[in-house]
Amino acid sequence: MVTHLATSKPSEIRFCCPFCPTRGESVDTRFRLYLNVSSDKAICFNCGYRCSTGAIARLSKELGEDIGFDSAVQVVGTTEARKDNGPKDFQLLRKADYANDVIAQTATRYAINRGLTREQTYKANAGFATKGLWGYRLIFPLFWKNELVGWVGRDFSGRARRPKYIMSSDSKQHLFTYGRLKGNTVLVGEGILNVLACQRAVETLGVVATMGSNITDSQAGRLKAIGRVASRVVVWPDADAAGKRFAVELGYLFSECSVVYPSPGDADELEPELVSKAIHRSQPFCWAMQMQLKS
Repeated sequence: MVTHLATSKPSEIRFCCPFCPTRGESVDTRFRLYLNVSSDKAICFNCGYRCSTGAIARLSKELGEDIGFDSAVQVVGTTEARKDNGPKDFQLLRKADYANDVIAQTATRYAINRGLTREQTYKANAGFATKGLWGYRLIFPLFWKNELVGWVGRDFSGRARRPKYIMSSDSKQHLFTYGRLKGNTVLVGEGILNVLACQRAVETLGVVATMGSNITDSQAGRLKAIGRVASRVVVWPDADAAGKRFAVELGYLFSECSVVYPSPGDADELEPELVSKAIHRSQPFCWAMQMQLKS
């Protein structure tokens, strides 16, 4: 789940500031709060919030999650991830040389262990790389209207102090989509692997991942467009405070939607039968649910 981003400085993380609305500013969707994990200080360049000591503990409480640099998502620019041909030495899983490539074998085992089917890896154009920052990652290209617009990579090396996820610099302006969206039930969730788990449980679903609980303005516009053509929208939030805020924001965004609440957890860690039941038992977003999600 992408809730914060690493910067070019080794000890600095960016967040969507949770204090902006209480300080008279609009909701921050551009990661304007900077936290230095070495000095334990924070500053927001939108609302002016400052914390000169104890910033990690304060933000952890406000965001409802433990903050640590190990869990940060690193955003890389066009040098490492080019939209025309992707990360350096990107290889599609479906075209990999499994007989001679150990990394291809490792990437495939990781995809299988996370529940991905061969059809999903093929249709999602999933792949991997062997070198540099993108090496030893399961990589998903992002498309919008058949145009390649970004990349997301999930580490499978297990190395300590390596960002779990990395994204190309403009990925948070876009969405991961899979399956038919127009005239279909569409499920919206935070993580790519989670929404693909939902699609495995209910094969007729179209699914969309926002790559985190914070919705950018560009993503909001595209989600609205999807909502206008979908026959039904179901939101699956993560089971944490950030997930609740995610559900409320999407509840406001769509004119009509249902929410899987209480969230049973990450879909890719549940049996398909439980995922299917949770989706079919999702409840319409209404005032009563809004109050529950905000409590």
